[in-house]
Amino acid sequence: MANLKKNINRRQFITSSIGTAVAFSAGNISATTQNASQAAKKTVKDLPYNPRTHQAMPTRNLGRTGYQVGIFSLGGQATLEIKGKDKESVAIINRAIDLGVNYIDSAAGYGDGTSEKHIGLVIKERRKEVFVASKTHDRSYDGSMRLLDNTLKN
Repeated sequence: MANLKKNINRRQFITSSIGTAVAFSAGNISATTQNASQAAKKTVKDLPYNPRTHQAMPTRNLGRTGYQVGIFSLGGQATLEIKGKDKESVAIINRAIDLGVNYIDSAAGYGDGTSEKHIGLVIKERRKEVFVASKTHDRSYDGSMRLLDNTLKN
């Protein structure tokens, strides 16, 4: 037994203790993250899921929904809001989803609804892969509800 005892100084003891604590904490954080992720999958089973997202980029919680959004999303401005650019817009949206984008943002005012129409062309087929958000510029209840109805139609 006496041969197994090592002589270590204070600095070596503290260094090895800190290393052990960090390794232990990292294991606990990883386990906690996995448990939270598994719990979220159980509670958000009806939300869209793009299997490529988690391989392509880091994710963050979308508010309190339990939905994991990739840190890169697709915005509905620029080409997506130009009338007559249907093919190009559809190609951009499909490519973004193929690369792991699982969140698309638009607004009723982008191209007077053109952006939402272009997104709608793709979402018909790929709705289960992407979370779609839209904004309103109307600050009244009735106006916002009217824009929401148009968004859902688009």
